[in-house]
Parts: sequence; C-alpha cells; structure tokens
Amino acid sequence: VWIPMRYLEARPLIRSLVYNGQNVERKVYEPEGIHADFAYFMPVFYAEDEKIGDYVLREFQTGKVKKWLIFVESKLEGNTMKKELQAAGISCAFVTADRLESSEQEALESILRTGKFQEQVLIATTVIDNGVSLTDPEIGNIVIAGYEEIEAVQQAGRVRIRDSSSQIRLWICRHTAQYFNKKAYVLRQRRALLN
Repeated sequence: VWIPMRYLEARPLIRSLVYNGQNVERKVYEPEGIHADFAYFMPVFYAEDEKIGDYVLREFQTGKVKKWLIFVESKLEGNTMKKELQAAGISCAFVTADRLESSEQEALESILRTGKFQEQVLIATTVIDNGVSLTDPEIGNIVIAGYEEIEAVQQAGRVRIRDSSSQIRLWICRHTAQYFNKKAYVLRQRRALLN
C-alpha cells in the first residue's frame, strides 16, 4: 500500500477559533519539511466594479480556451454570472451546497470522481473550497471570492498542478473600503443578534 509522504510526516498542532463566544481548540495536522510552492500562480488584480464575467467573455472571444474556476460569495452572484455566460454561448455549471439541477449534479459528481469538469467555466460557492482536488490540466484561471486568507488559500489550493511548467492566473478582486464596511456592519448585526 502506497501512502503519500505528506501524511507520514505531519505533526499535530492545536488551532483555536471562537465559536459562539467560546474559545474552541481543534487538532490540525501540519506537514513538516514540506513547503508549498505557488510559483505557478500569476496574480491578476481587478477592481471591484469590474465584472469577472467580462474577462471570461473577452478571453473566449480571443480564442484562448483555458477553463475557469470561479468562486463566488453568493448564490445570486453565481446564478447571474451563469446566465450571462450561457447567453454568450459559454458552457458553464454553478455548484452550491443546495439541491442542484441535473447537469450541475453531474458536474459535481465528475469533479468528485475524476477531478475534472467538462464545462468551460465552473462557478462555485464554498461547497468545493475545502477537500476537493481538481487535477484538470485545462484549468488556466482561478477567481478567488471574498477576502479572508484561509478561504483564499483553500480556494486556490483546489487545483493540483502535475506539470511544473503549468501556469494559472489567480484572479483577486481589489475590494473598496465600502465593501469592507458592509462586511463589518453585517458582522456587528450578527453579533448583536447572538447577544
């Protein structure tokens, strides 16, 4: 039985998080002596008022047909983007934790079974941002949603590179102060409800 080395050389760490006002600790395993190499990522920053769908459309119009993995923050955003891209003739699927249409259920099953998706664009909420490995060499673009470091690392880490010469454009939104103020307001509202 072959066991990947990364599982053999892991040491337990205790990470803390706050849940319902309580400090909760959980054991996390961190590999020793293994350092992540993200040299294959080419960061691309875009402004918050720009639509990532416009970049996708431009790329397909120029004939560049690398696949896109796009993480979104909401189902509304994902559904809107899916409709716009499909209207332009681009095949795409939108997967969420909710009940899926049959074509999207097939896309999710393909991802889980083979690490690949057939569509040109896969739009997803955080349903696949942890524990899912995409090995499709045709993926050339990943769009990170949100602003939290751990979430961004999880989303970027969904694609597993097997060819050291591969390059993936990592699209990162440059959010405005207004965006962060809205997030802070919502967080304060949620905390007030809990108290």
